[in-house]
Amino acid sequence: MVSTLYLATNESILGIVASLSVKKDDAVLSVCGSGDVPFALLEYAKFVCACDISIDQINYAKYRLAQLNQGRYEEFFNTPKLDNIWITPEARRKQKEYFTLERLEKIRKKSQCISFKIANVCDKQDETFSKIYLSNAPLDGIVSSRKTLIQSFNNLAESLLPEGLLYHAAGEDYVSGIQRYSKSITPSYFLKRELKKTWSRYFEIDIPSTEVASEYRTDDIWQPVVFRKIHK
Repeated sequence: MVSTLYLATNESILGIVASLSVKKDDAVLSVCGSGDVPFALLEYAKFVCACDISIDQINYAKYRLAQLNQGRYEEFFNTPKLDNIWITPEARRKQKEYFTLERLEKIRKKSQCISFKIANVCDKQDETFSKIYLSNAPLDGIVSSRKTLIQSFNNLAESLLPEGLLYHAAGEDYVSGIQRYSKSITPSYFLKRELKKTWSRYFEIDIPSTEVASEYRTDDIWQPVVFRKIHK
């Protein structure tokens, strides 16, 4: 079965960048996807590690980076002639609106500060990071048991420095205990008590950052929450 190749994010890039408040000394771990979010974070961060379980997504992001390095900015938005691609006119419009020529030139100058890895972003990492962008992992169909969910949070906590921020596009699912997104996970299984018991071992909700993320919401698909790693 051929997996879908995502050519653009349908999340708010502005909201992700603003709520994580990435600074020049930040090392960031990010889901790769189309590359939109890692590239956007790269503009401000010291270093970005882009992870994805899909080799196709990694290769597509690498292709886009190569176009940047060659100054071929139109090709940065290229649509491959494949049957299994996902992109909407609205997602493409927002993508081009965000990645202005000035912004692309800034990212190009820092192209050596991003790495790509074929891996689950929730796996144990070799390095530690000050910011993490998860998209909707691990509530994206990968997790099939509470044990796996707990292990994912264990790994993320080990990967994140104290007081570091973690952005989750569907974070409200962890807070409310209502699993809206992934049909492969039974909603009734993830009770509020169980979910909170899991993530609150390591994280607390960073209310100001979450409010910033919410300000950029444009639909009801995503309900982002920004978590802060706490000292235990």
